[in-house]
Amino acid sequence: MAKTYNFPNQYNGDSFDIITFNFFTDSATNGNEIDLTGATPRMQVRKDVIGDLVKTFTIEDGLEWVDQSTGTFRTTSFIVDWGWGEYDYDLQITYSSGRVKTYLKGKIKVNQEITIA
Repeated sequence: MAKTYNFPNQYNGDSFDIITFNFFTDSATNGNEIDLTGATPRMQVRKDVIGDLVKTFTIEDGLEWVDQSTGTFRTTSFIVDWGWGEYDYDLQITYSSGRVKTYLKGKIKVNQEITIA
């Protein structure tokens, strides 16, 4: 079952916060990292669960590897230009074997910017 993680609030027109993801086989973090070598993380953000797709995160487009062997990657900084509102996302990992696992789901709230350049 996917764990719920709600991102920190973002501001429309601001740079997206960098968040690091680490995946473990259980609650103990020392030596229980999931090896994601050869795996492909992908996250999609939609306005409402079945609404319009506003962003797809992939490696080199919103995500970057920190260390595949320890299951660690992070978001990269980009300008949030989706408009204000509440968005739903989930994060899936596709393994080299073809197995697909959804690890995270949750919300991303984007606040309306006041100061416009």
